[in-house]
Amino acid sequence: MKLPKRLLVVFLLFLTLGAARPVTLDFNGCDVEVTAASTKDLNGGFFTLTLTARGGQAPYYYLLLDDKSNLVSKDFRNHVFDRLTPGRYRYIVSDTKDCTTEEFIEVK
Repeated sequence: MKLPKRLLVVFLLFLTLGAARPVTLDFNGCDVEVTAASTKDLNGGFFTLTLTARGGQAPYYYLLLDDKSNLVSKDFRNHVFDRLTPGRYRYIVSDTKDCTTEEFIEVK
């Protein structure tokens, strides 16, 4: 699967620079908004995180990193992440025009 070039650049910067403060990256004067919701699996104690993007131009690409900047995402088009343990995560969402937003979220 081909990722938008700027999403890949942003991801590589995060891996190189380590933790960064929450920021919205606005490359093209466009804006992608993301809402996040988590639910707890009552049987296993794990969580499911659902990201919903709007604005910009679909399809959207989703990248999820844990608090040590390890990649959690396996399919960059999937916006649902399951079997997460409690903790701090960083998501990066980009649309087909490379409009990108990045945010930290606490899953608990």
